[in-house]
Amino acid sequence: MSSLPFEPFREWFATEIWLVSLDEANRSITYKVCDGYLLKAYKSFKEHLRFDGKGDNDCTFTLTLEYEKMNEDVPDPDSVFEAVQSIIKYAETHIVESAQDK
Repeated sequence: MSSLPFEPFREWFATEIWLVSLDEANRSITYKVCDGYLLKAYKSFKEHLRFDGKGDNDCTFTLTLEYEKMNEDVPDPDSVFEAVQSIIKYAETHIVESAQDK
């Protein structure tokens, strides 16, 4: 079995997260990291996800990160954005392929 395109980000998924809010009306979800790799560099870390549909085959995904660094030497969490982008591209490819097979 080949590795997934987001395999380099696997350590991010070994994190315990808690659901903070799920808003079906606004198509958004918020969760916070409670344990794991991210909390070695950040005192707190939350992710806000929102999906905005613009038609049958068009959707915009917005990711907002809310975090507090342990100290000023900790870099911004750009790799989290890279991981999410890889996951979305992977999912999009498979959704499109699945739709074309029907």
